Amino acid sequence: MSGSTEVRNWKEFRGVLLGAIENERVLMAIMLSLVLLVAGFTVFAILSMMVTEKRRDIGILTALGATPRGVMTSFLMIAFWDALIGALAGAVVGTLGAIYIDSIEIWLSDRFGVQIFNREVYLFDTIPSVVEVVPVALIVLGAFVCAIVFAAIPAWNAAKLDPLEALRHE
Repeated sequence: MSGSTEVRNWKEFRGVLLGAIENERVLMAIMLSLVLLVAGFTVFAILSMMVTEKRRDIGILTALGATPRGVMTSFLMIAFWDALIGALAGAVVGTLGAIYIDSIEIWLSDRFGVQIFNREVYLFDTIPSVVEVVPVALIVLGAFVCAIVFAAIPAWNAAKLDPLEALRHE
């Protein structure tokens, strides 16, 4: 017998496709990290501008007896609510988007007349989507912590303002 039989499982048979999917997952993680970084800098910029614009108000509060800790807490509470609402809204929209990705793709393809997900290329009838609670919770927690960390510097700067300098500021 000169012929031999080769036995392969489905992972070996579709190894190239699974490798491509794994590469896409890594790229998505990198993109998510960059989005978190940009969002953190956005929170930082907004709160820094708020501290600059509210400098006189901060001086008045401090002159009336507000402690530096109270001033810092008020700015951190702004960041807390922004982060909480943004992270939860992002989790809900992202989860619904992942669950209904196939319907969304079909609607977009019909609407714009372009096939976005070519089922013949990927060998799938539908776009595979699995929503896992732990990774979603970790992403939401990461976004929340990132926003709070980036908000800490402007809050600290607001707490350090000298009331006399802040009241003179126009």
